[in-house]
Amino acid sequence: MTSNAIASGERFTLARPTIEVAAAELRLMSNLVAEEEELALSLRDALRRTGRAFKGMSPAARQEVAVSMSPAGGQAVQGTSVQGWTFHDEATQMQVTWLPDVLLVQTSAYTHFSATLKPILEAALTWLGENARVPLRTRAGLRYVNRIVDESANTPRAWQGRVNDWLLGPVIAGPWAEHVEQAHQQLDLLTPDSTNVTVRHGPFRDAAARNSFSYLLDFDVFDTSTEPFSATGELELLTRLNHTAATIFRGTLTPEFLEQLGLSVEIKQRGES
Repeated sequence: MTSNAIASGERFTLARPTIEVAAAELRLMSNLVAEEEELALSLRDALRRTGRAFKGMSPAARQEVAVSMSPAGGQAVQGTSVQGWTFHDEATQMQVTWLPDVLLVQTSAYTHFSATLKPILEAALTWLGENARVPLRTRAGLRYVNRIVDESANTPRAWQGRVNDWLLGPVIAGPWAEHVEQAHQQLDLLTPDSTNVTVRHGPFRDAAARNSFSYLLDFDVFDTSTEPFSATGELELLTRLNHTAATIFRGTLTPEFLEQLGLSVEIKQRGES
């Protein structure tokens, strides 16, 4: 996979989807108090304009603990709580969590970025820009957790020919290959546009698939630069990160296996991102 391949991506779908969980997260700087009910209801109205019902709405909180050491060696622990809200749409398995410093959108029913995440992100980001007094974004990221299942995979080596050999490494080569029971590897990559990718992958014994060996492909694609918040700019960044994630996903699997998964590449229309 070349550097240019990491930087660019093509739209595609799979007839046999592999994503278990998809999530988009933005970390923000804001002086707003997110626990106010009127603000929460206003955000839910914005989310509902995407066509989802978002009937569920519940308080969310994050505990923060600070530990300090005294000269005598003792320690004092003080806890603070950051308050916010979580919105649920059961029909689409979509969940949106908003704290003053975090926006998290996640789903277990992912189909395509433009259809699943992008409309919700656009609505939430536009609302934040208009209502939440957010001066800065400090991190933006996408995470896709893929679980590829084959109940006939009786050994980790069964994934040879489907996952590229250079990624499988000691699972298929070397003196320990026939003894491998599970393999977990993490790769940290820097893309040509200075965003980051963490790839966690490997075969594992899957109790939910008759104890066969499934394959994990977990991609965390993110940008840690601190920039002025812009709803349009954040959406463009997340779209670019999605292209990177899609390209790396395709690069991990063989063309033959992608065909088995029902890969369909979409032709972009002029002006589309």
